[in-house]
Amino acid sequence: MSSKDSVAARTLLDEVKRLATFDEPLTEEETETLTAAGTLAFRPWGGSVVPQATVSVFRLAEDSRAREERRERRLALAKARGLIGRLRANRVPAKERGELLAELIPLTETAGDWLSAQERRDVKSLLEQAEREARTLREEADKAAAPVALAVRGALRKAAREGRTTTWKQLEQQLGPAALPRMGIADQVRVLILVDEATASDQALLASLVVVADAPLRAHYQEIAAAQGLEAPQDEYELRDVLDADVQQVFSEWARQ
Repeated sequence: MSSKDSVAARTLLDEVKRLATFDEPLTEEETETLTAAGTLAFRPWGGSVVPQATVSVFRLAEDSRAREERRERRLALAKARGLIGRLRANRVPAKERGELLAELIPLTETAGDWLSAQERRDVKSLLEQAEREARTLREEADKAAAPVALAVRGALRKAAREGRTTTWKQLEQQLGPAALPRMGIADQVRVLILVDEATASDQALLASLVVVADAPLRAHYQEIAAAQGLEAPQDEYELRDVLDADVQQVFSEWARQ
């Protein structure tokens, strides 16, 4: 081992000892120091015994990483228990409950088996309850949207026979507020999903007649297609090509009906 290597090992050892006294997350520079320490610990030393100082550097680096992992788990455990307590309480609004659950899931993964068996059962029960509530809300929303979807499907069938596309705004003007009330984008997407539930699996979606010319809805076409078991490209230019082809297929199919 050269004197230069000895100096490097001693320098790293001093630095890692300093880092090992902190509980705060390491900076990028400090992380690089620990990485260098680990590299030095495994460096071949020409058949000689690995210097004790270098071994100490490696062990301290490992200890520091392990301590950081334990610190992260402690924080996740404390936050998860706080959220579980809030979710157990009654009268938590549905929107807030969904946000809390979204925050809780990754925390439970980090905390792992530091959560008690009862706490893990509570998390599972809360998630199952949220899933049931979400399914009930979807079913109620679909029931309310069914007449709207029927009216929109009729308008799109007419447009298909006439060989023309449309937009959501044009559909509102065509059908009127009684048949097509004002809706947010999420409800518009849901209606278009319902529109094509009756579309045969080998046919292009009627929704393409709206989406191709309506930029806000086009951003959600992957969701609309996925609901029918289809895929749509993420790339904007590829998506336009697919939609153009789908529109022509819709025109061809409905021209014969």
